[in-house]
Amino acid sequence: MRRYLIVFVLVTAAFGLLAAPAFANCKGHAAVICVRPSGGDDTANIQAAFDKAIAAGPGSTVRLSAGHFHMNNILVDGFKGCFTGAGMHRTVIDTLRGLDPGLPGVTLTDDPDDPGQLLEPWTFLIGFLRSNVRVADMSFDVTAYDPSEPYLWDPNDPASGTLTDLSDVFLVTRDSSSAFDRVGIKAHDGDMNGFNIEGCIALDSTGGVHSVTRCCFVGHNGLEMGEMTGGKLTIGGRAGMGNSFDMYGLDCYLPDFSDSRIEASHNYMRTETGATLFITQGTDASSAAELPPLPAPRYVICDNTMIVSHATLEDGTVLGAGGVMLWDDSWRLDARSRLCATVAHNAIRLDNLGWGGGVDGIGAKNVRVQNNRIWGTGVAGIDAGTEIYASYFGIPLAPACGWQIIGNDVSGVKPLNAMGGPAAPIWLGTESSHCLVVGGCRPTTVLDQGTDNILINVNEMLMSASAQAGRLMKPLGRTSSPKLHLPKRF
Repeated sequence: MRRYLIVFVLVTAAFGLLAAPAFANCKGHAAVICVRPSGGDDTANIQAAFDKAIAAGPGSTVRLSAGHFHMNNILVDGFKGCFTGAGMHRTVIDTLRGLDPGLPGVTLTDDPDDPGQLLEPWTFLIGFLRSNVRVADMSFDVTAYDPSEPYLWDPNDPASGTLTDLSDVFLVTRDSSSAFDRVGIKAHDGDMNGFNIEGCIALDSTGGVHSVTRCCFVGHNGLEMGEMTGGKLTIGGRAGMGNSFDMYGLDCYLPDFSDSRIEASHNYMRTETGATLFITQGTDASSAAELPPLPAPRYVICDNTMIVSHATLEDGTVLGAGGVMLWDDSWRLDARSRLCATVAHNAIRLDNLGWGGGVDGIGAKNVRVQNNRIWGTGVAGIDAGTEIYASYFGIPLAPACGWQIIGNDVSGVKPLNAMGGPAAPIWLGTESSHCLVVGGCRPTTVLDQGTDNILINVNEMLMSASAQAGRLMKPLGRTSSPKLHLPKRF
């Protein structure tokens, strides 16, 4: 009798599984909600799983099984838990139009706090508001040429045209914290500079703690985070935890931080246009009151491998890129510098046909560039206070003051200025002043056009006559060596 009872229970359980909805209780615990692919539209099932997890309380998990999911926009408010898959390349997510081009595309989402108002003027696939979320072990492979419904690039300018790309795969906003680990995102052909995804992850949070580790991004732009105050962002962080960025535009765009700590280390970063790391402060400000508030954020950029390449358009136009670009516009409004950065122990290969350098400074002050190895063709291995970006971006010449350029190997740099004019392995432009350059163990060549710069252990100096006449250089025998140390890791 017991044997028949066991068989009956097993058969009943089997029929129950077949009849169960796509999300189910994985371990008999309400805080773990599993979702399996339905073969069609999985949007409602995944949204329902998040709703259940939020109702279950903090620490809940939404877990996607192995398989191929198709979904459109998901918006999650107040989720404090984990969103996990069965592994990168085992759990794969695409939009509905990746399943069938005739299905609806992703659309703009209303603000839940103010119905009728757009949350953001772009399309995203998954949005987290007021959340503390960990996303891990899944891939996004967006295959449709037009994954979203047509929308205006600039809602205030109808002439800007319509786009059908996905602005971001992830949007994290409204005082959230996040951790992304082992997440893959791949773009395909589309109408955003040739791609169907504008960016992989957008972190638009006023604070919080955020990390991106062991992720792999391929497409237009990688990670963007803006206007963080009193927060922390770690990109990579230590050996074995780094990310792979293989992007056409910006690997990481980090604008307008305040009183925050940012570390980007142990990453592989490649770009064809833009920059591997584009760090800006106050470029859109029209008054000092609009600048990011002090104290300044602190950036540590170290132990990365960066490949700075170039792209050739169909009409033959060549677009170049830079490595680490530091742009502080506080000087323009007669305000104190709002950018503090250390760039150290990076390997940077230039192949950009003279459109940018390995480490570029626009208006930035008190930057430490130490023990980097930079080689290949570019306008400079390291440049500060130069004219190249004033011409390229159509902006006034920007001062660079107090840079410490110490022990870098730029002997393999082949200087070339695609716009004509100067180029050098290390270039201190006309707007540079009070910068210190200490040569490394390899021959170091410096073009110094600035004021009151100090050069030590530099085998060859190329300077304009006016710069040499107005420059006070301390004798080597009377110049004390600076302390060579990096700031403590946070």
